[in-house]
Amino acid sequence: MIYFSGILTKTDIMCDSKKIECPRCGGSGKTEFSHVVYGVCFMCSGGGEVFPKRVAELTEKANIRKANKEAKRLAEDEAIELRIKEEENKYQEWQYNRNLEYFNAQKNIKTKGSEKFMKGVLGIRSSCSISAPAASTSRWLLMSTAA
Repeated sequence: MIYFSGILTKTDIMCDSKKIECPRCGGSGKTEFSHVVYGVCFMCSGGGEVFPKRVAELTEKANIRKANKEAKRLAEDEAIELRIKEEENKYQEWQYNRNLEYFNAQKNIKTKGSEKFMKGVLGIRSSCSISAPAASTSRWLLMSTAA
């Protein structure tokens, strides 16, 4: 039984258990990250041994940090995808309006070339709406408007 002076600390709780080999560094006290504090293991502070309760506590904290980091990354990815879709929709709407203005302008111009062009466009559109035209049909429509 452990006696203490009224204030229970982590050390008091952990003193009743036996230390085990550090799972992070394998008991060496060093990690492969020698550029961070000369490679000293943060779990065991370089001693190579830790209390089992400490391992569980640190593992739980690490899992919570990892889950929060993943949730943040997923939220950022969703925001990026949403922004990309919005940009694509804006571009498609701009392109559609630009083409519509062009064709409306061409429709109002009454020259021999523009009338042939519009006849070809309308012919191809009507043949496409019924069924997919054969390559020869599309070629014939374009050649007949050019003549």
